[in-house]
Amino acid sequence: MITKKIAFSHLVKYVVGGLILVTALILSLEIFIYPGVVAAKMHLSTLIPIVIALLVAGLFRLFRLYRLPDKVVLALVILASATNLTYFVMLFGNRVLYPTFSLHLFHIHPHGLVGLASFLFILSCMSLTKDFLRRHSRLLLFLLPFWMFFFVFLLSRVSYRTFWYLEREDSLTEWLTFFCYILCTIFSLQIARLSSKSKELSKGARVFVGSAFLMAAVIFIAIAGEEISWGQRLFGFETPESIKASNTQYEFNLHNQKSIFRYVYMGYGAVAVYSAVTWLLVRLIKKIIPKSWQPMTRFFAPPWMLIGFFLPMIPYVYVRKVYGDYWLDHWEEFVELLLAMGIAIFLLRNKNFLKSAAKAEK
Repeated sequence: MITKKIAFSHLVKYVVGGLILVTALILSLEIFIYPGVVAAKMHLSTLIPIVIALLVAGLFRLFRLYRLPDKVVLALVILASATNLTYFVMLFGNRVLYPTFSLHLFHIHPHGLVGLASFLFILSCMSLTKDFLRRHSRLLLFLLPFWMFFFVFLLSRVSYRTFWYLEREDSLTEWLTFFCYILCTIFSLQIARLSSKSKELSKGARVFVGSAFLMAAVIFIAIAGEEISWGQRLFGFETPESIKASNTQYEFNLHNQKSIFRYVYMGYGAVAVYSAVTWLLVRLIKKIIPKSWQPMTRFFAPPWMLIGFFLPMIPYVYVRKVYGDYWLDHWEEFVELLLAMGIAIFLLRNKNFLKSAAKAEK
């Protein structure tokens, strides 16, 4: 009986592994020969092996017959992300350097990479476990914004109408940004409360952190209100003429006022640069920071794994400043969402740190 079980488990393992390997090889033909070669030569849609491999792996996982080992899942996550990155590098080379950059130098068709990256990503997500998420949370947090960009970019290529529907004013993206800043407000208030009692901080640091995050809460609630023009379109009230006359979008808000608007993206850029590099600065100057103040630095320096949430805002602001808003205007709401998500996750991590420390002290 034991021998039969072992034989069956090996069979399942080889079936799943074989399907994954065959599917990857079929998708690789689209990369190294030409897109559409599978349909032309094998009379087969690339979706068929993808669906079969994912369905079989999913069913075996659902019925607890077989699960990919964590080392394999980690390899899939890294390989999927490398394929994702290669796609954008090849696309950039073709657009900026010369049209046949990827084909002449690497014999790669970039659009073929999309199928392989998507397949590996979905397979990785299906194989995640709580233990894997806990042990590799930093890596996954680092990769999350890049995968968000990958799928949003694909959506813009496949259905620009749907993409623009999600990205325009009062869209899902804008409301998600609003809720992120509401969460930032809540987390800031919790950090202010928890830090005032924390034994991890010195007395002076407790006062400083508490005061800073109370101010941050006020700023975040103001940003949230500005994001939806203080509920103007939700409640349907008109913009007063005194504000409307000097507002670039005729809305009830301050950030679109003509005298302020030109500084808004400079502020976004400054926040993005600060959030992307302070973790490195803290490491460089940590030795000269007084020991009593060192624990405080974690509250003001987002860690390296969040850098992907902040980086996109920097080139966006630069391109907008140098070339105007025509080129990247349709990406505005998305990069703002990434920035808000990065801040919210950073605050959540600090809130959880203080909460865990408070429990340990009891």
